[in-house]
Amino acid sequence: MNTRTILIIIAAILVLLLVGLLAFSGGTSETEKNQPATTTNATNSQAVGNMPAPAPSAAATAPAPAAAGMTVTYGPNGFSPANITVPTGTTVTWVNSTSGRMWVGVDEHPTHTNYDGTSTAEHCANGTATSASVFDQCSAGARYSFTFTKAGAFDYHNHANSSHGGTVTVTR
Repeated sequence: MNTRTILIIIAAILVLLLVGLLAFSGGTSETEKNQPATTTNATNSQAVGNMPAPAPSAAATAPAPAAAGMTVTYGPNGFSPANITVPTGTTVTWVNSTSGRMWVGVDEHPTHTNYDGTSTAEHCANGTATSASVFDQCSAGARYSFTFTKAGAFDYHNHANSSHGGTVTVTR
């Protein structure tokens, strides 16, 4: 791992910790302090104190929705946003808004081995990915979509202009 990747991972962890701290450190109002405690579980609701058991909410019983997609635009100055954080199962779509070429490839340049461990020569056959687990556009195009199925920080670049790149951080 290079220093840039390590720094990005550390920054992502710090951001996640800060968001978690802010989300779970909310105060309790005086009204909430004076109410009897009630606990709810998605599979079992039970009353505590003199309060009746609440009905399970739709959010507690409904299956989790599929991760929403994310779009990254490629412009004259590179990708925007270049660095993103998404949960596993998210499909990211890169869209070229320039007249130049866009050829999204996972780092390390030029072999593109960082996501699935195989090189461009192994996972791209005649400009087509050999499996759905290949994070590599395999040939230049106006649009490229990939669904991230494993967690980690994955640097990427425009293979047609390797100075333009970014990082997709995938969380569980």
